Amino acid sequence: METKINIKTTNSCALKNPLHGIVNSLPGVYGVEADMFSGVIKFNHTNEVSAIEIEEAVRSAGYEIIKDSFAEIANEWDTPQRVKMVKDFVTEVRSHIRFSGEDIIVDLGCGTGLVGLELLDEVKFCNFIDTSASMLDALESKLSYAQLERSAILKGSLMDYTGSEIDKIIAHNSMHHIEDINALIERAKRTLKPGGVFIVADILEEDGSFHYPEVVPHNGFNTTKLANLFESIGFKILINRIYGKQIKKDKEYQKFIIIAKNIEL
Repeated sequence: METKINIKTTNSCALKNPLHGIVNSLPGVYGVEADMFSGVIKFNHTNEVSAIEIEEAVRSAGYEIIKDSFAEIANEWDTPQRVKMVKDFVTEVRSHIRFSGEDIIVDLGCGTGLVGLELLDEVKFCNFIDTSASMLDALESKLSYAQLERSAILKGSLMDYTGSEIDKIIAHNSMHHIEDINALIERAKRTLKPGGVFIVADILEEDGSFHYPEVVPHNGFNTTKLANLFESIGFKILINRIYGKQIKKDKEYQKFIIIAKNIEL
């Protein structure tokens, strides 16, 4: 069996109890693989020990565990409805801007990579970024060898991406999960080339029912306020419009698209 645990990496370098101590202390754990950069620890174990017991041992060793809210749904994420929604979004994007074989793009909050995979054959390189290890595992399982050569997978946020000179950043249905939108847009400005674009698609402001009972940082967005924020940081709004809808739990939510161009202040 394998149990995967996500941890905060800020304090992982100053731990009193190393990982092998956890392995030695738990019956049935026979292997551990840790990637401290991405914050993922994988434990191989028998049914002598449960995932809950492993988590408790990790906490007692000084690690702060981050729950992956998408772990249970990652493998069933690519429903026909969601695939169609992404294709409709990409069609909308293509009606406003062009992609080229020289483009380096970021699929931000990529999930299982539906948006980036839709565009990968027409761009030079795609960086897939998401905070969910489970979603990224599902993405990696879909990538062919040729696609792996033209893409990179990063667990984290745009703040964790160290590159620059990006042509396009695309955030489809992911920005409402990000706490500090101001910091995100400022980081995007430093990441994008002059003239590069940030493409956002999300839902309009709503009453919290979209994710209920889960609580997320933003219950949709006021597009006027969001556009004004982009402009204050040094972007020019090229597109700001309602382009479709999303139905969830028998309720309809309007979707918007904003395309913002990185300009010199």
